[in-house]
Amino acid sequence: MPDPLTPQAETPEKTPEAIPYAPARNPRFSFEDPQISPAMKRWGIRLLVIITGLIILQIPLWLIGDLSKERETQSVSAENAIASGWGQKQAVGFTLTKNSEPDKLNVKTVLSPEIRYRGIYQTAVYVSQSEIVAEYSQANRVIEFCVSDINGLMDVSAKINGEDAAVNTDGAGNIQVKIPEGVSGKIKCAVSLKLRGTGYFAVTANARSNNIEISGNWNSPNLAEGILPDSRQVDGDKFSASWQINNFVRKPGEYGRAAVSLKIAAGTYQQLERVMNYATFFLIVFFFTLVVGEAVTKTEIHPLQYLIAAGAPVLFYLMLLAVGEKTGFAIAYLVSATVIVFMVTAYAKMFMQRFLPAFIMGAVFAASYIVNYFILQMEDFALLSGTVILAIVLGVVMLLTGKMNQKSVE
Repeated sequence: MPDPLTPQAETPEKTPEAIPYAPARNPRFSFEDPQISPAMKRWGIRLLVIITGLIILQIPLWLIGDLSKERETQSVSAENAIASGWGQKQAVGFTLTKNSEPDKLNVKTVLSPEIRYRGIYQTAVYVSQSEIVAEYSQANRVIEFCVSDINGLMDVSAKINGEDAAVNTDGAGNIQVKIPEGVSGKIKCAVSLKLRGTGYFAVTANARSNNIEISGNWNSPNLAEGILPDSRQVDGDKFSASWQINNFVRKPGEYGRAAVSLKIAAGTYQQLERVMNYATFFLIVFFFTLVVGEAVTKTEIHPLQYLIAAGAPVLFYLMLLAVGEKTGFAIAYLVSATVIVFMVTAYAKMFMQRFLPAFIMGAVFAASYIVNYFILQMEDFALLSGTVILAIVLGVVMLLTGKMNQKSVE
């Protein structure tokens, strides 16, 4: 028995063992969950890379679009420079004075267009030959008509009632025809007019009755910048249009115009702008093709290779702009698409190490370029055809991805 007077050693008091803190695990979001397989993690990273790539690649696309607009502005400056040396847009019309308004006006004009270049830029210019007949029930001793740019005047002659008449110009665009002495009563003024101009030609219909015909060698005339013609015909590289305009019901001082614009149809800059509307869609198709190729071939593509490969379809637009300024849009599209498809196919062969999957990937990408080109050619049906193709592509994607999670559900 222990002596109560003898001090005893203190016995350490037992404390409960500390239980380490373990936070609650959420199996849905934890990357340590055994239900999340390495394959799912890998595809999650792929999806993140693709979304990031789509966002980053909008920057070079925007820069290319901005460069295209800058080059188009330079093209307009070049057109103005050519027009200043050749002749500006031309509009022909008789000057109306008191007691001198034509009863009838008949105009037949033949345009002979050609393309002029300033550096790499091109502009449509023309030489017009007009035969103008104006009939007056009464007229002043001087009949006056005008052209927009007198500097483009090449030749002019006039007859009054079949007799040669003197013609003078005042340097301000007004051409005066003096009625010979002894001629009175009804006046028939016939004018032969030869002009140089750029891009646009018009006749002001300021008689009581106007019959105007304009024809020429051009495959894409714009006839909607004035009064629409009563009849028009475009046959290959030739066109003709005619107007019959009655000005009895016109408002005072308002006169219609029969006009033709000789713009170069859908030039490189306009076409490039339309192509770039589909740029993001093409990138999505490209990434989807890589994903499918990786899944089919069981080859793991490094995320960096995704981004490097995506540089090719972006380079396509810069190449299209650079080559198109030299060769025109159609040839530039063919060259650019061929180069990019070859680059993509060769690069895919390197990381897939198999020719057939790489070839199929290149074929899919080439098909997308072909489809896009034909959409561009269908100007009136571009939106409809593009929407139908997008619906088909989305349907295929739904079909291929509809059962992706079937194994994990089971």
